[in-house]
Amino acid sequence: MLVKAGDLLQLNLDCVAMVEPRVALLIGWALTPRGKPSELAVEDHGQPLDIAHVSFHPRPDLLPPDAGMASVSGFVLLVRGLPDGIRADLVLRCGLASVSLDLAAPALPRDPLATLVALPWAVTLGVLQDVAATAALGPVLGWQGKRGGIFADWLGRLPLIAGRAAPFGALAEATALASPAGEVLLRFALPGLPASQPVAACVAIMEGAAQVPGESLGFARAGQAAVWLRLPAPPVGGSPRVDLVVNLDLLPGQPLWMRVQPRLVPATFLLAALAEAAGGLGNDVPAPLADILARREAAFLPRLRATPPVPPPAGKPALLLLGLDDPQAVRLLQAEAARLEARFSEALLLGEAAEAAARMLARRGRLPVRVGDAARAALAGPLPGGALPLDMLDFAEAVIAGTPDAAFGATLDEARFARRLALHGMVGAELAPGAVLAGDPPAIEHSADQAGIAIGRHLRALWHAAEGGPHG
Repeated sequence: MLVKAGDLLQLNLDCVAMVEPRVALLIGWALTPRGKPSELAVEDHGQPLDIAHVSFHPRPDLLPPDAGMASVSGFVLLVRGLPDGIRADLVLRCGLASVSLDLAAPALPRDPLATLVALPWAVTLGVLQDVAATAALGPVLGWQGKRGGIFADWLGRLPLIAGRAAPFGALAEATALASPAGEVLLRFALPGLPASQPVAACVAIMEGAAQVPGESLGFARAGQAAVWLRLPAPPVGGSPRVDLVVNLDLLPGQPLWMRVQPRLVPATFLLAALAEAAGGLGNDVPAPLADILARREAAFLPRLRATPPVPPPAGKPALLLLGLDDPQAVRLLQAEAARLEARFSEALLLGEAAEAAARMLARRGRLPVRVGDAARAALAGPLPGGALPLDMLDFAEAVIAGTPDAAFGATLDEARFARRLALHGMVGAELAPGAVLAGDPPAIEHSADQAGIAIGRHLRALWHAAEGGPHG
């Protein structure tokens, strides 16, 4: 809906969406005289309402009648405290001139799903990037309970790469891997692909939140291209429910749009794939691989070396039971349930048989239990009594030997547990975090070429930084 005061002051609303009671998201654009200050306000009978967020972004799809005299900017605005019936006006002022839109006007579009599909995709991505960078806009990702919130229908229109797609559009193959540390590696293959550095705009959506990668690096060689990126706050426990929206500048004049659901792999697997993509099979360490290993150390080492003060454990520790994959293990847990109930404050269960074990423990009603994604979320804390990681196979062997208590190692305080969990994502050779959490050095296997040796040295440096030993 468009209102104007001549050719140099115009205001348009693409959508007004109620995202919470008395809270609305406004998406639109404003045309104003070039070089002159202007402002947006939302008013109730002339009284300004609380604008929790407003930001502006390019609208290359819109050209002013005279580009020398006027400019167009898209905007995203979140307003709080709207009166009942949305009786308020959106006002654009520039000097003494102004235009306004009645937010209750029947003609205004109110379906953000349809609006974000209809807008140019580059504009919709700009709105998503704004949401990722602004905590106040977080509620739009949970709109109507949809995954992706107001972006749900647009996400459904994007071409999908679920781990691998061959072919994918004009490409012969596209693959996507993710590590528990929040890294993603995108690889693309096409005979004759120019060896020019790919440029990607990307946003990650997971569990009602969105993130813009903290850093990324694109590189290419003949017939292949790759993009590595790192999320600033990876999902705890490496939850695979991550959707990446990517706009890739790879082929001249053919921007590639994709929705990527990467396959979760251990960090060592992703690094080996990275070395291969960079061409690291010879006597030299490829420059992209060396750059990324240096970036990993710059990002990860301070976190692993940090030793924040930790209060003494308060109460019983939580049990993190890993590798609960065999249904027969449920019977063993039932026989030993009283021992676990006496020793632990709660049980966090991971594995294919975790649901069955949780039902058994829930029927007894003496030990709170969480499984799957809920258990992974609990790993982020707080864990005031610390945590004790336990591999189901080790516990079974101890029970069979008649010494079940021997399976219980040392309880990790909250800070050390968090550091070990982070370390698993950075260096783990397996997806299950048992060995690293138990304090065993990772099995660092690498090829004998220079790239493999560099990866091995890098992983050992991370391990020793976490454990306080020499870098070796």
